[in-house]
Amino acid sequence: MIYTRLLLLLTISFSSLSCTTFANPNIEESNLEATTSLKTDPIEAPAEETTAEETTAEETVAVEANLEESALEENVIEEALPLEATIEQTTIEQTDSTEATLKKSTPVKTAIKEPSPAKSKYPYPEFTAEYNATWTGGWFPINVDAKRSLSHQADGTATLTFEADSAIAGLQEISTFRYLNNTIQPLQYRYLRTGLFKEPDRNQVFDWQKKQIINGNDQSIFSGHWNDLVQDNLSYNVQASIDLQQGKTQFTYPVFDRNKIKNFSFQMVGFEVLNTQVGSLRTVKIEQIEKKKHKKKTYIWFAKDYDYLLVRLQQTQKDGQTYQIDLTAADINGKTLRKTR
Repeated sequence: MIYTRLLLLLTISFSSLSCTTFANPNIEESNLEATTSLKTDPIEAPAEETTAEETTAEETVAVEANLEESALEENVIEEALPLEATIEQTTIEQTDSTEATLKKSTPVKTAIKEPSPAKSKYPYPEFTAEYNATWTGGWFPINVDAKRSLSHQADGTATLTFEADSAIAGLQEISTFRYLNNTIQPLQYRYLRTGLFKEPDRNQVFDWQKKQIINGNDQSIFSGHWNDLVQDNLSYNVQASIDLQQGKTQFTYPVFDRNKIKNFSFQMVGFEVLNTQVGSLRTVKIEQIEKKKHKKKTYIWFAKDYDYLLVRLQQTQKDGQTYQIDLTAADINGKTLRKTR
């Protein structure tokens, strides 16, 4: 388990004392008046002359009247042509202007739609989280920094890592697993240590076809230790977060620890607003159920608004010594947590 590994690291450190216009024209008409006063003479010849003169005069007047009327009509036509042209031009300009206004004010519809955010196919999001572990009970408290991270791979698998370092020792745990609906199925678990750790490295392979757990170092099989719900020593932590999202309040995980399966059981204690280094968080408090003979108490807090990420773990040993892990920073599902004090 995470806290047992860190507890061991803290113990070793303690022993070495390290620490987004136009106008219409007015046309004036003129009235022509012709007044002719002719007297009739008894003499026939002059009368014909006079008649001829009168006829000529009348014809002249008629011709002049016709000429003036023709000229008037031509003037009207000439004035009407530019008027029609002006009207036509104005109409065209207004039409063009209207079309331009319509084009400008009418939004252009497009067939291309922005894609909606894709829903993750994984039951738990990627994250990185930093912690500080403190052990008290000796001459002075010992502190160790630790980091957890989860990443998803192109082949559908996931990699969960846990790293902790002190001045004289360090450890790394790597769990590779896949999802079956909302259940984690571990594929490989590796435990690596540096410095003064005396524990040997471990490499465990989970064969789901043959239902076997294999020692990756020498290919030996851990016979009689298979369980269809088996978890490794790291994966069950994320499985707990998934189960809390599903609304579960009590759960047991068959965890393969070192060389055999152990049942880790948990139950929800309640809800609590927890003051942490990254601010005040709404949490769910979980207690690990121990056997009657064990007097140690282990409590774990998960952040409700951050995908039930592990925020704090606290353990009290039967001899009074205490061990605590606290979240100091995190990035998960587009949200960020940083120290506020």
